[in-house]
Amino acid sequence: MLPNRSSRRVAIVGIDGAGKSTVIRKFMEQTPSPVGEVEILHCPLYHESPNVPFAQLSRELDGFSRASDALGSFEMKAVAMFYQMTLYGPVERFYLEELRPQILLSDRHALVDSLAYGPFYLQMVRKPADRDRLERPLRERLNGAWESVHRWHERESHRLSRSVSLWDLPLHVTGLFRLPFPELVLELSRQYRTSLPDVVLLLDVPGAVAQERIAQRAGAGELHEQTEFLEALRRSYHRVMEALKPLVETHVIDAGSGSNIDRSFQEVVSKLKT
Repeated sequence: MLPNRSSRRVAIVGIDGAGKSTVIRKFMEQTPSPVGEVEILHCPLYHESPNVPFAQLSRELDGFSRASDALGSFEMKAVAMFYQMTLYGPVERFYLEELRPQILLSDRHALVDSLAYGPFYLQMVRKPADRDRLERPLRERLNGAWESVHRWHERESHRLSRSVSLWDLPLHVTGLFRLPFPELVLELSRQYRTSLPDVVLLLDVPGAVAQERIAQRAGAGELHEQTEFLEALRRSYHRVMEALKPLVETHVIDAGSGSNIDRSFQEVVSKLKT
């Protein structure tokens, strides 16, 4: 069965703290709709939605990502994020084929977010992951999930005819971002088994404001959640949006304050209804 191409695929993107989850929650709370008209795809935390495929693997890869943060390894963080994105296509296909919504609203998008984050991991990942330093603590932190990560690595390597160890994968992944933009989009589409969304909505917020919002959350932050990096990532999203303009419908929405979050919600709704 082919995917339901009548579904409008809309991605809401932006740096951490931009208000994506808030806008999506407002949308679901304040826009009553018939069952099946709108579905939410949470990327890369697919398991936050009920009954999605690969929910257990999604949880395990999230644990892998958090363990990489705790160990201060940008190399394994890059691997974790990459493998989280490889679940996007299979999960999206489930929504399009089985649930067939009028609008599939994605909190982040595998391709768009990879295009924004990729240049930074290209700078930060310059060597293979240190197996001697990392394997034992990763095993201890992840328990059986570590074996699941390895099995997914083996399956994806077989699917893509790729002969790269898990420890060498960081350099392989970051090397993709040396490709010219059109080739990179095609290659990531192949790796993630998806394509660009129909509409991309960028919630735009200064890095300092985003960092203040992140600091109010409970729990440890991620490696990249610092003001300077967030501001650089914000600029990267803007560059990606410019590059995507000939390919998809794009909109930049100011989300820099609480009142702007409310206005951005209304803008999101109006954009989705056009």
